[in-house]
Amino acid sequence: MIRALLAVLLLCGFTQDQKVSLQDAGVVRVQYVDTSHWAISHANEAAKAIRTADGQKWILINVDADQTDFESWFLHEMAHHIAWVRHGKDIAPHWPEFRRICRQLIKHRTKYFCEGH
Repeated sequence: MIRALLAVLLLCGFTQDQKVSLQDAGVVRVQYVDTSHWAISHANEAAKAIRTADGQKWILINVDADQTDFESWFLHEMAHHIAWVRHGKDIAPHWPEFRRICRQLIKHRTKYFCEGH
């Protein structure tokens, strides 16, 4: 399932700049979780990017949330990982560094997906 998702994302007609940004993230693991998982703060949270103490990068996907616009949520979370790689792990979640990367990856409804809420 995850390999198929990533293959679809890679075939979606990304520009060269977008492909380079996605490669910058390196290995990112993906796991489906429900709202009982410690990292999911509310039922409507579609996904969350996290880093573990040993440096692993994860995107947790909330199986209980509405998966409308899943591709954009996934790219939003990838933008967090790219921002952490490029600007350090201590940057604030939705600051300008993140927003620039997010807008590069997501071309529609950027205010909604890239400004944080």
